[in-house]
Amino acid sequence: MKDTSVLIPTVLIRLGAAQHKVGYIYLKDIITILNDGEKSTTLTDAYRMTANKHNITVNAVECSARRVAKEIIKNASTELKTEIFGYDIVKENKLGRDYYTVGEFVLYILSYINSKK
Repeated sequence: MKDTSVLIPTVLIRLGAAQHKVGYIYLKDIITILNDGEKSTTLTDAYRMTANKHNITVNAVECSARRVAKEIIKNASTELKTEIFGYDIVKENKLGRDYYTVGEFVLYILSYINSKK
């Protein structure tokens, strides 16, 4: 069984997350809260707990996390995204722009991490 306190940052870094970006810290915290929390902990709860920990707003957490998740999805190799997410998670909306939710991103990472324990 692998230690998730090491596994979570390892997966994010492997995907290309920049450790110096605040969104990386928030994503790591959100994933850790969901992984270590009770089964009833929701994504919204994790955002709120992260915001409280860093003394910022929930919106600031979500925006920063989205920015880093978008960079990861844009820059990670198709092979790595397929390994972790099961497919290349870049989707396109009707305007041809990439879209996804941070929730999707976090839950796929969490699922991958739990499969490696």
